[in-house]
Amino acid sequence: MEEPSQIKEILYEEIKKIPAKELEKLFVNGNYSKLIENLFEKVKKNNGFNIHIDLVRQSIKLSSGDLISFEIDKYKKSCLINGLDEISQTLEKKDKIFSFEKKYKNVNPWLFEEIQI
Repeated sequence: MEEPSQIKEILYEEIKKIPAKELEKLFVNGNYSKLIENLFEKVKKNNGFNIHIDLVRQSIKLSSGDLISFEIDKYKKSCLINGLDEISQTLEKKDKIFSFEKKYKNVNPWLFEEIQI
């Protein structure tokens, strides 16, 4: 069985293999399973080893107490913490969207007239 310091190095190396932009894409698309699977595979192979992923603090805490920091875009981090995807973000602004559409229709009524053929 590997020692916690060796496991920390393995986990750190796994995370470092993924470029920052790719890591952000994986998190945002909800397709971060590859990273998580790799991390948990390391945990499974090392009985009694635990990890805690803290998105707020952007860290991974190992059972040894060691911390591995990671970077993630502030906006994308907020979306993950609040459980927002692109659709739910848009729906949060629906009142502003409806207000804009109403004003736009009043200023440009000819764009909304029915065409008789």
